[in-house]
Amino acid sequence: MARTASRISLSLLTVILLAACQQNKPPSESAKEQWNTARANVMLSLATDQFNNGDFDRSRQTVDEAQRMDAKNAPLRILSAQLAIEQGQLDVADRELAVARDIDPKNPKAFYLSGVVYQRWEQPAKACEFYSSACDLDPGEQKYLLAKSEMLVAMDRTDDALALLQAKVVFFENSPAIRDEVGLLLQQKNRWTDAADMFRRATILSPDDATVREHLARALYHIGEYADATEALERILADPKQQKRSDLYLMQGECRMNLNRIGDARESFTTAADLDPTSPLPLMELAKASIQLGDATRAEADLRKATIAGGDEADISLLRGYVRLRQNRLDEAMAAFSRASVLRADDTVSLCMMGYVDQKKGLFRDALGYYQRALKIRPSDELAGRLLAGLDAN
Repeated sequence: MARTASRISLSLLTVILLAACQQNKPPSESAKEQWNTARANVMLSLATDQFNNGDFDRSRQTVDEAQRMDAKNAPLRILSAQLAIEQGQLDVADRELAVARDIDPKNPKAFYLSGVVYQRWEQPAKACEFYSSACDLDPGEQKYLLAKSEMLVAMDRTDDALALLQAKVVFFENSPAIRDEVGLLLQQKNRWTDAADMFRRATILSPDDATVREHLARALYHIGEYADATEALERILADPKQQKRSDLYLMQGECRMNLNRIGDARESFTTAADLDPTSPLPLMELAKASIQLGDATRAEADLRKATIAGGDEADISLLRGYVRLRQNRLDEAMAAFSRASVLRADDTVSLCMMGYVDQKKGLFRDALGYYQRALKIRPSDELAGRLLAGLDAN
């Protein structure tokens, strides 16, 4: 299609040239100007094709030649700036765009690209000004709107960015990108339920977009809608391109644990650990699943691997205490919980478990002391309150 357009333009030039040759008198300055402008526009089309095909060197040669014919051609200046941006020549791009804006102050692309330059120079306020001007000149281009929103966030003006995009959600009624970005901003403000609702709308508009569906899955997981989160993750993981993502299998396993699908959860954690063998987190989760399934041997093996991988020592000690408790090795369980409490002094879980071990031993006064210590650290601690109530009942 582009080659056909170029041929038509060249044919048109031939007609103009023949018409010029047929005239007896030499062409006027005005005619020369028109001729050069026409040639420059044809070369602009060629240079644009070269740019789009990634042939930046030839595109630069064509642009420079065309600019010698028509120095006041704003689209040529803009293309020259794009080439400079691609090649990291931001100073050149800035100068070209300043000329372009002077020639055509209503061209939104010149303002947008100036925003790109200043964003790369890490000057978000200046970039935001240019993006804002581009939005004013072309309110229907969502790329300009998203760029402005990004700069507002970079300037710690998240509320302004959110208000800007929310005001345009209806205008861009078919845009999943706008809804996805609104969801991410709501997520930053810990409005997870609203974020999930926005991600749902985005997935309806773009059901095959794995990134948007992942955002939805994470929001659903965060608000405790584990069944829907699991369904979203299964759709993502059905794509072979996503099946190397340890983090997705880890989240799938956590969802399944919360749904009491412990065996399925262990399968997910095993896959996550296989994909990222240097990370202790999947191994820790594997140990939790094994404890739930009563598989102390497997849990112990996973904890050894987690220790080698550099897992958090307090968490490992706590889990090892659970294993020993399941094995009814109470003294060893107490030692492990004590170790966890020393490593993390503000942790109420380890104190509660130490109290529980003493309670199982019949040392009720000692158990009471641990529960009271936990409640002193966190008065609303649910586990400590429940264990204390059970102790009182006994």
